[in-house]
Amino acid sequence: MKILNESNFTSAIESSRGLVLVKFFSPDCEPCKALDPTLEYMDSIYPHLSLKSVNVDENVELALSLHIGPLPTIKFYRNGSPVYTQVGVSHPSVLEALTLILYEKTQIST
Repeated sequence: MKILNESNFTSAIESSRGLVLVKFFSPDCEPCKALDPTLEYMDSIYPHLSLKSVNVDENVELALSLHIGPLPTIKFYRNGSPVYTQVGVSHPSVLEALTLILYEKTQIST
């Protein structure tokens, strides 16, 4: 999972084609860490899903500009535009189902 920061976030998202999932996290956030196995699994089954992350402790201005509040926050982008935000932890199957729906829509629209 590529780690983004304030200097490369916009260009990384805008240049990405397809579906991008960005996890906003803090290293001290246990629920954020609990998402990692699910995200690693999804990375292995969706070859065109791009996984990225942002450490909000190190990128406060970016987090504020994107209205990131409670952690973890997952933001999905399609072809550079935000399409969905998931705040907090949900059951892994919910996150997987949501990713599948957005992923399939991306495959149809590209």
